[in-house]
Amino acid sequence: MTKKLLNTPWFYCALSFVHQCLVILPGEFPKLFPDSGSYLSWYPHRTPLYPFLLSVFQTTENTAIFQMLIFALSAGAFHLICRMVIETLQETLQKKFPSAKAKEIFIWTGSLYFATNFELLQFAPTILTESLGISFFTFYFFSVLRWSSLRENAGGAASFLVKLYFVLSFLFFPIVLFMLRPSFVLVPAAIYFFHVLKFLQQKKYTL
Repeated sequence: MTKKLLNTPWFYCALSFVHQCLVILPGEFPKLFPDSGSYLSWYPHRTPLYPFLLSVFQTTENTAIFQMLIFALSAGAFHLICRMVIETLQETLQKKFPSAKAKEIFIWTGSLYFATNFELLQFAPTILTESLGISFFTFYFFSVLRWSSLRENAGGAASFLVKLYFVLSFLFFPIVLFMLRPSFVLVPAAIYFFHVLKFLQQKKYTL
């Protein structure tokens, strides 16, 4: 029962949200910093996504609750990232963990750390772009890894998923991150450049 629970992404979502409520809600809610006020209206030097979300949710409290939910979902995504990374490394290096149990313990430990780490979750109710930045970067990395793992099996439904995750990885999330904060786009740009070089190298060897 415990093993099944620890292998379920939704468990980390629920754990993260409950932990946020226990740790964050008794204090200041939402958390405001000197920069927070510049997001509350359409300042010329701010990109539009965060002011737009604040206008949609009307109050900083509603926005903070939304951010807490998004961060909780990112905890589930992080668990899947851990599993994909370990499995990809095993396939690439053709090496296995000392035991299947050791591999699972490594994944569980990383997932539990992300879901309950105060240094990360303290940003969840904060009116700053870092709040959603942590979550969106997690979704972005999940999307890139998912696209990469599906590329080699692009038949039938998999073909649609490859296209979907390609759009998410190289269009949707880079735009979202750029609209959240322009400097955030540097990581997607670097990964995109890496994949372009890798594609050109593969094409060169096949000619």
